[in-house]
Amino acid sequence: MQRGLVGSEMCIRDSYNMGEENSAFIKSAFTKKTLVGKVWPGAVVFLSWYSPYSTSLWYEGLSDIYKLVEFDGIWLDMNEISSLCRGECPPDFIAETENKRMLRMLDDGKDPHDPKEFDDLMYKPGKDPTDATISLTGYENSTNDFEDKVRKQYNTHSLWSLYEAKVTHQFFTEKLKRRPFILTRANFPGSGLFASKWLGDNHSTWEYLRYSIVGMYNFQMFGIPLVGSDMCGFIDNTNEELCLRWMQLGSFYPFSRNHNGASQPQEPYVWDSVALAARNALRQKYSI
Repeated sequence: MQRGLVGSEMCIRDSYNMGEENSAFIKSAFTKKTLVGKVWPGAVVFLSWYSPYSTSLWYEGLSDIYKLVEFDGIWLDMNEISSLCRGECPPDFIAETENKRMLRMLDDGKDPHDPKEFDDLMYKPGKDPTDATISLTGYENSTNDFEDKVRKQYNTHSLWSLYEAKVTHQFFTEKLKRRPFILTRANFPGSGLFASKWLGDNHSTWEYLRYSIVGMYNFQMFGIPLVGSDMCGFIDNTNEELCLRWMQLGSFYPFSRNHNGASQPQEPYVWDSVALAARNALRQKYSI
């Protein structure tokens, strides 16, 4: 499930209006209005888990989906938060460079939410920290001046998926009265209490098969025991030998799933040898 509001057009409109009325969404330091991102459905907004209204709004959305499909588990994807607009999207989705120039003109330099506050970080971990996500200056719901200053994505970004998993877990236990199965991509220490995890988009190479072993052990130490890698790889085309060995290895991941993107089919039954190896390995796993 993406973080964007989902369901019928009427449900989306009602949820959005209720969220706006109750300040339930992350806001933009550029426009001082609700921050707009872009994911697969198109334009989306993002819940601020610090808003007392966000949990009930999330419950309502999940309840609307449950009325259509009585699900037993849920997959929380793109929840880093991810966005296909770098930083945030302009109202009319104009070019990104023009968007940055135009939005900076709105800043008078006197607001506690300065759009340029994190432009010159002393340390940047790898690439641009706004690449494929929302602006670090996006700010959360607050009740006083101190919260207003510190509840910015720069400080809260990594916690978003943790709160999403926690609230979703509560929906299963409190509303559906059933044991949850929640699969998340993003995580934070403590997420293992609420959700399982897979290691994200990987490549169909021997190198990534090797990486998956390290990933399994790392997340045991991070307190997220139910974890797995996309067996046979997610990006690019796999081959019979690689997929066979990956199915044998992946059968002993705590969470075993063969999953790929827009590449060639790689279900075990595509190759007789892979189907036989997967059947034997999985049978051995579940007999232990």
